[in-house]
Amino acid sequence: MATCRGCGKVFSVLDMTDGLCKSCISPEAILYAEAQKERQQKEEAEQAIKLEALRVNKPKLLASIFITTETTVDLPIIKRMNVISSQCVYGMNIVKDIFGMFRDVFGGRVVSIENGLKDAHHQVIEDLKERAYLMGADAVIAVKVEHTYNNASGGSILSVFATGTAIKIKDATIPCYECEKPVLKSASACPNCGAPTGF
Repeated sequence: MATCRGCGKVFSVLDMTDGLCKSCISPEAILYAEAQKERQQKEEAEQAIKLEALRVNKPKLLASIFITTETTVDLPIIKRMNVISSQCVYGMNIVKDIFGMFRDVFGGRVVSIENGLKDAHHQVIEDLKERAYLMGADAVIAVKVEHTYNNASGGSILSVFATGTAIKIKDATIPCYECEKPVLKSASACPNCGAPTGF
């Protein structure tokens, strides 16, 4: 049960919209609430389509997302969409930890940790691209990647964090997967060879 903000009477929550009972709510507010619901359903449907496209053709779709560490880029930015982030945390196994401890004592490279860093770095960049694609961005700029390695008493933890700004670019182009010539992302097919773009 809840109290109506307009008349102060108590109603079931199901009978209220934005804290107002049906008697107190204006027709404009009802139309607004219905429009909001329709917009949310449309966004959810678009997101489902993007997720399915990503599931089917992930490498091609993520290859179209441009990643750079530059904060000032010579791109026709239409919109800065949001700051996005990704993180990857690996627990290193005890065998790798033991070899790492020997390397600490005797010196030399710890290849197992280097490989873990490479894998984690690749994973966070791919995750940034995926998040950018799902929000409709064309690029991620000002990317910063941080690495930490914690050798705790119970084992070692390798962490890689990445952040960046997802942006929309005016008339963004991608390479055609057939002829590799630039094609507008908004095009349904390559004008050079006719291959579908998948966007």
